[in-house]
Amino acid sequence: FKKLSDHASIIMVSHGEGTLKRFCTAGIWLHEGKAHWFDKIDDALQAYKSNLHEHKLQDIKQSKAPPAVIQQAPPIVRLNILKRLFSILEAGLKGETGICSEPESKTIIKHAQIIGIALLPLAQLVEQGYVLKQGVAPVLRTRPSSPDQQPMDFYEVDSQCMETGNNK
Repeated sequence: FKKLSDHASIIMVSHGEGTLKRFCTAGIWLHEGKAHWFDKIDDALQAYKSNLHEHKLQDIKQSKAPPAVIQQAPPIVRLNILKRLFSILEAGLKGETGICSEPESKTIIKHAQIIGIALLPLAQLVEQGYVLKQGVAPVLRTRPSSPDQQPMDFYEVDSQCMETGNNK
């Protein structure tokens, strides 16, 4: 099989990390109906594992576990969650609106603020005396948690907004 894989394109479907690392150089991770291509199999596996960790932490949160339990999640789990959330923010800052849940948006906004990136919804921007520059797309959009809710868009103040002179 190894000789064949060196001379042909083979599609292998597996959850076995060792098998994938042994036979594959690149990977496609199928997630929520989308195919995500990775030039390196290790990157595909990392994305897959990060998502598994995210779901485990989400299960903890949905069980109404106290914050101390969430903080007890292994550091690598918390780090992988932040990496995934920062990749959403990075996509948004590059012009491709990052889509996330409302709880994820709160975490992204909080950590963006720590590194000097201010993300605000349109109503708050207007209230603080800003207008959007022409043609900008939101950096971040929350997925509504129920059908009666609307998505909320967030914009980056420094690069996407202009002061109107009426700043509060």
